Amino acid sequence: FNEGSMTVTLRLDPGVTLAESVQVATQAELLLRAVPEIAQIGRRSGRAELDEHAEGVHVSELDVGLKPSSEITRSMDEINADIRSRLINLPAAIGIGQPISHRIDHMLSGVRSQIAIKIFGEDLDTLRGQADVLRARLAAIPGVADLEIEKQVLAPQIKVRVDYAAAARYGVPAPQILSTLQALVEGEKVTQIVEG
Repeated sequence: FNEGSMTVTLRLDPGVTLAESVQVATQAELLLRAVPEIAQIGRRSGRAELDEHAEGVHVSELDVGLKPSSEITRSMDEINADIRSRLINLPAAIGIGQPISHRIDHMLSGVRSQIAIKIFGEDLDTLRGQADVLRARLAAIPGVADLEIEKQVLAPQIKVRVDYAAAARYGVPAPQILSTLQALVEGEKVTQIVEG
């Protein structure tokens, strides 16, 4: 892509399937093709675990190539507003930026945005409430666009406390109990087959 390019990022809730992510990204592509200044669109959903910018399949990036500047009559602000208005009904958080600036922002702050506010604490419910309050206040600031709260999913947890005295009475070592329980919950990798 040339200097007339941008990246449109779609963030769905973590845990969605690749098929769902592809469906939403395909809808976004169709909506973006109606923007007169767009010449081409490329898409990727998720990034490999070993990529320096690893992402789950819930994140799709649309690399958008614009027509030459001689064919563009609207300003970039107008084009971005048009893109946002077309994608507003999709069940995803939308982010628009330049491909290289997304990477630099991500390296500096850990998020792909020009400004990131991080709230720290121990109670996730309280933090979520504070994030909602902060988001509402920030949304009232003129010029703020692509405002989003980082999507998080609570991970189910099982706490196991071994009764060492009871385990000793049955002659079962505590590490064996824990490894058996872990295999029951997570499964166990037995082998790996590489084809080709």
